[in-house]
Amino acid sequence: MSSSDLAAEAFEADLALARAVGSGDQAALAIFERDIMPVIAPAIAHLDGGTALVADVTAAVRARVLGDGGDGKIHDYRGRGDLRGWLRVVAVREALQIIRARRREEPIAQDLGDRLFDETEALSADEKRVYSAAFAAALATLTPRERNLLRQQFIYGATVDELGALYGVHRATAARWTAQIRETLLRRTRREIADALRLTGDDLESAMGKIAGHVDYSLRHTLSIER
Repeated sequence: MSSSDLAAEAFEADLALARAVGSGDQAALAIFERDIMPVIAPAIAHLDGGTALVADVTAAVRARVLGDGGDGKIHDYRGRGDLRGWLRVVAVREALQIIRARRREEPIAQDLGDRLFDETEALSADEKRVYSAAFAAALATLTPRERNLLRQQFIYGATVDELGALYGVHRATAARWTAQIRETLLRRTRREIADALRLTGDDLESAMGKIAGHVDYSLRHTLSIER
């Protein structure tokens, strides 16, 4: 058998696997996850993003390729080349999109101060200014992956089950991630407020009490601006 015949046979096997994955066959999905998905990390290793980029791209590729309800990009694969090579191309495209989105977010994060807590009537104008700047500064310290998780939860309404499926982890892990990110955001906002107003003790607790209930609103407002 010639090398071209061997390649054609391999591509036919890849096409059969892709079709089985597209139909939701669990055995095929397991093979795809085990044998095909690992090409993502080396495919984007030359891009500057580290492990966070790999995690974000892997989640994005999984969602785009596998889809929901049979509408995944896997149906675009026609068996004209190696399935791993096809997925590498998809991964690089997703990575470049994520990198471009990160670059757009950087200046936006620096200009959020005046936009946050605007509808919080319990705060004075000065308090809004200080608290908004503190919240924006804290938000800017989160990693792109953390911000993406928050965006998926607060803007797109993703449940912990959906987040777990998107990132390939158990729902309990996804729930722990989102809780930890929110706690981190509050802790860093608290530190920013304490530094800005030189507050300690009961005064600091009082200040935090005024904004704790508005954090979820501010997240929705801020992350929707960044989309």
